[in-house]
Amino acid sequence: GVARRAIEGTGLVVHCAAIISGPPDETMRVNVEGTRVLLDAAIEARCERFLYMSTFAVYALDDRAVVDESTPFLQEGPAFQLSRVRAEQAVWAASARGLPVTVLRAPNILGVHPTSTWSVLLAQRILKGEFALRGDGSASFPYAHVDNLVEAVLAAIRTPRAVGQAYNIVDGQTTGREYTDRFCHWLGLSPLPGGQEVMPWRGRLDGARAERELGYVARVSYEEAMSEIERDLARRGMIKR
Repeated sequence: GVARRAIEGTGLVVHCAAIISGPPDETMRVNVEGTRVLLDAAIEARCERFLYMSTFAVYALDDRAVVDESTPFLQEGPAFQLSRVRAEQAVWAASARGLPVTVLRAPNILGVHPTSTWSVLLAQRILKGEFALRGDGSASFPYAHVDNLVEAVLAAIRTPRAVGQAYNIVDGQTTGREYTDRFCHWLGLSPLPGGQEVMPWRGRLDGARAERELGYVARVSYEEAMSEIERDLARRGMIKR
């Protein structure tokens, strides 16, 4: 099929494709079955490395103070999160069949592409009144800039010991309130009201393994990332000067 033709003669596959919203059955089909099809094609093509971009959404965050790579996966939850759990489980099943895999678990990704969830799309949702804070906004918001994440991918594929390993990639973290307050300030709006939530997660996503084994360093800082987003929103005419 298409996946087999795409992978034929390829030594490396970096699989980042996923849908993050939409009907549950489509989310499962794309995120889980799509990943399985690629894995089967990679095994058949004897790929030298399959790097899978996972997400910290796979973790059972609960009230854990620290979430590292050994934290258990969610057993139940929204279709998106379950689809990412099952897709990653398929990656580890392929690893057991001999495919050399590396998994990166990304946090909230910062950057200014038109499809970026946490820049222009967030601003649009806030302007339309479609975005609600989780709880009082004190929930942890771990992040990584997309350029830093790309460097993590390159480091992982150059590191032999990364085969068979998973890594949290994280630059740092803030809170949902602090992050959205910036957008509201730029857009000339009042801060978002708090919503309802039983227990917001206020823990820390630990990225020490990637720093230690991949030499991961966040070269683009949080303040640089926020300035980039502000400039982009101004360019789009969304910030009234």
